[in-house]
Amino acid sequence: MSDTGPQFASPLGVAASDVTVVCDYIGGGFGSKFQADPWSVAAARLAKSTGRPVKLMLDRDLELKTAGNRPSGFLKAKIGEDVPPYIILGACNPPLAHRAIAANPEVGMLLPCNVVVRETPGGGVVVEAMDPVAAMGIVQDEAVKAVAQEARDGIAKALEAL
Repeated sequence: MSDTGPQFASPLGVAASDVTVVCDYIGGGFGSKFQADPWSVAAARLAKSTGRPVKLMLDRDLELKTAGNRPSGFLKAKIGEDVPPYIILGACNPPLAHRAIAANPEVGMLLPCNVVVRETPGGGVVVEAMDPVAAMGIVQDEAVKAVAQEARDGIAKALEAL
């Protein structure tokens, strides 16, 4: 982990001494090394631009496909198909989510708490997020609309910073 911080410094435009990487030990790494790959850099950029933590979670199949150099670990997804890397980042803003749910509990299932990071056929990376105003527009509630607009502004700012 000691060499990981500098790998983030350049893409984030900060000094290596200003980068802190927190990675809880969960065991079973079998020599895998954490690197600043496109997924972790996208999560770090989102965290930097929003000033909030971003949780990056890979399911086991995707982790084995993308983490480190493990030729024997490249698996097909459970459906038996090769798929390009595709990660869903949990990016919910708890204070905004609380305000929306407090205004109308029915809005909980509509919260746009995920950001998708995926590889394109040409090898590029795309970061996408749902429009909160469109998602929560189903609920006819002015307080919810205000929260959705604030969330939209924050997501747009984060995406523009990438």
